[in-house]
Amino acid sequence: MKRYSIIAVATMLVLLSASASLAIFPAAPDGTATIKLQQGLFLGKPAWYICTDTNDIRTAASQYMRWCQPLNLAPKLSSLLGSKKNFSGAPDLYIVTNPPSTQGPVFSTAPELPLYSGKWRIVFITFKKPCYSRHVTSALPAVPKLNPYGLPSDKEAWFEKSDIVVDYPIVAIGHLGSPAQVWYNLQGGFTYRLGSAKNINSGAKTITLPTYFAYVQNPITYDIKLAEFIITETTDRSDANYFGWSYAPGLKEIPWTDTMKLWAFGFSRVPLKSGHFPVLQASPIPLGPKNRNYDYSPIMDGFLIFGGNPGSSLNNPQIIEQLLRNNVIYEEFVERLNGSVIGYVQ
Repeated sequence: MKRYSIIAVATMLVLLSASASLAIFPAAPDGTATIKLQQGLFLGKPAWYICTDTNDIRTAASQYMRWCQPLNLAPKLSSLLGSKKNFSGAPDLYIVTNPPSTQGPVFSTAPELPLYSGKWRIVFITFKKPCYSRHVTSALPAVPKLNPYGLPSDKEAWFEKSDIVVDYPIVAIGHLGSPAQVWYNLQGGFTYRLGSAKNINSGAKTITLPTYFAYVQNPITYDIKLAEFIITETTDRSDANYFGWSYAPGLKEIPWTDTMKLWAFGFSRVPLKSGHFPVLQASPIPLGPKNRNYDYSPIMDGFLIFGGNPGSSLNNPQIIEQLLRNNVIYEEFVERLNGSVIGYVQ
């Protein structure tokens, strides 16, 4: 059960009792956030991305990635490292440590393409002879005349495959302009824009994205508050088209044990109050590199909640998990999302 058309919903509401309610998954946007864009490279073109989360505390504090604001610490992302033989959802992101002048990271894939997840494993490139260092603009091997700024050979440079995973969703490729989504055309060049973007300011180098509210619970104090989060990628192609998110097939490779749940609400015999929000299983407390809630993950498995009268307010994961265990309500998986908590409303 993925999505209901307006006609189908109207028909069902007529047939069901007046107490029936429907919450759309995901909910309509609750606000917007303007986020600073960073510039990397993909196949020689500018690749614009945002910085959100990482598994590494030094990277979270921007000691390594000085071009990014402090990131949410999310140790669960370490599972994306996988093994040398198995891909686990984090393709390579190349960073040249000694370029002739400043350059951004080099992406090995992009939205719509295989392995893309919005998550990356950082690989450091260091030229063995600094006097022969050069810019790297493509993750394909360097070929004279055809691809002179591709990856260097092992004779030219050292490659250090780090254990650092970062969440850097690509939101635009090519020169900044209209936020309208433009698909790849590899024969005549290509550009890309995240379709959900409300605005891309090419002068200020910012992007304005829709935000969503969700209930979260502090695991120590049990206080309930509203978190504000963004969504940039999905494993569902139809939702990618419908909501303007990036299609990210690589998200499917990430282990279930290292994601977190996002619960939204389907039909229930108990009407939900107006303004009822979804529930996130965890959130960073506090935001940024000092997060100590290690259950938080920016990889969100979206579930719809169905069932009878729960007898309580469904505004925290503790109650939802208890009702699920007692079979009072049940959940149905919808899709996997890449998102990030960016703030708290209250």
